[in-house]
Amino acid sequence: MKFKDVAHLYIGCKCKVEDFGEVSYDEILHGIKYNSPLVGGKKFDVTSAYHFKPILRPLSDMTDEEFDSMKDEMIGETVIACTIYNRKLVLENRVGTNSLYFKDGIALMKRYFDLFNLIGAGEAIDATTLENNPYK
Repeated sequence: MKFKDVAHLYIGCKCKVEDFGEVSYDEILHGIKYNSPLVGGKKFDVTSAYHFKPILRPLSDMTDEEFDSMKDEMIGETVIACTIYNRKLVLENRVGTNSLYFKDGIALMKRYFDLFNLIGAGEAIDATTLENNPYK
């Protein structure tokens, strides 16, 4: 799967633009739409916007506190399964078998978790490997 196939699901995520640095996906879209010379206060060549990767989080990056804050946004069955069993394995299994509930997926994507193996496919950057994780 390519990022372009699911990009609309990750509006607001941070991205790394080749030869530019880190910007939000919203700023990239704005730069493309309006051919804007400035993005985030820096001079921006719109053609470089086509050479970017989103910065996403692996499910393993989820903390207990973060999961607790998501419980109200998720399906009860998922919360129970994640509480009884290993949360990471439950979520990875549901993602891998395409059995993740829509509501659960929305809650995870709002927090920029990689639900489409974009990191593994080289289509996204693992936020946990960056010196300055933009989501911490």
